[in-house]
Amino acid sequence: MGLEAALLKDFPQKFVGVAGGNEKKVKSLTQGFIEQQVEGLVSFGFAGGLDPDLDVGTVIVAKSVATLSGQEILTSAKWGNKIGAQLGGFYSTGTILGSKYPIIDPQQKIDVFHQTNAVAVDMESYAMAEIAHAHQIPFIIIRVILDPAQKKIHPKIAALFQADGKIDSKGIIKILLKEPKLLKEFLDLGRQFYLARRRLNYVARLFCPDFAFGGF
Repeated sequence: MGLEAALLKDFPQKFVGVAGGNEKKVKSLTQGFIEQQVEGLVSFGFAGGLDPDLDVGTVIVAKSVATLSGQEILTSAKWGNKIGAQLGGFYSTGTILGSKYPIIDPQQKIDVFHQTNAVAVDMESYAMAEIAHAHQIPFIIIRVILDPAQKKIHPKIAALFQADGKIDSKGIIKILLKEPKLLKEFLDLGRQFYLARRRLNYVARLFCPDFAFGGF
């Protein structure tokens, strides 16, 4: 989303893509980067927590991604280990689950966690991974937990967040006027977003401008 990409302002703009969870756009951007002969790819942004032990702001350096077809594609272990070393153990790892839709219900998250063993879910990494794997391009996935598994997000609140990460301000007013009891949930999500974005910004500043890529 745009808010995630804005944290990468030190990168050359042509090497930063914003897909907003759109599978076709992810694939188009990834293919475009490969045509520009990039040596490595990074999926960077927020994720939903599936492992109940992972709190908001947890940094995930994924070891693999589970695609919609059930395929598990490994990330670059060498690159991931280098990232992990620079984080100094300040991160978690595991499989990122690919999904076409947000998973926001706590019970569904727990069920998916037990079914797949994936620690988190996002809507973009799997599409990038499929193309990177097909072209034998090394890639890594760095994601920060925005909504932990045990935290419920009201569907009406979740709907206020647009694909680019911005908030529908007019929608907020309409919903809160009709259902003022949702104000607390909205403020709670705002705090989560602030914490997750601060952590993501820390990672961006730590690894800009090359995400520790070492030509492997």
